[in-house]
Amino acid sequence: MCIIVITHNNASTLRKALDSLVNSKLVDEIIIVDNNSVDDSQLIIRKFMAEYTFVKGLFLSRNVGFAAGVNIGFKALRIRRALLCSI
Repeated sequence: MCIIVITHNNASTLRKALDSLVNSKLVDEIIIVDNNSVDDSQLIIRKFMAEYTFVKGLFLSRNVGFAAGVNIGFKALRIRRALLCSI
């Protein structure tokens, strides 16, 4: 299963959420769509990408909003089953 995470300036909760997701036995892929965060969210995402090959970060140049972020995440899917997570 793929987890699609949509985030914007949520560094305070993002690390804990990703820690839980990467340790789940049900997860094959994690796609994180960052809506142009200006806090440490992008740094956290990059650290997870470096540590886990199944984590993919999509860094948007502007905040496109939740719905457009979801669409971008779904377009990046490699597998058919996905779960959406907003952080």
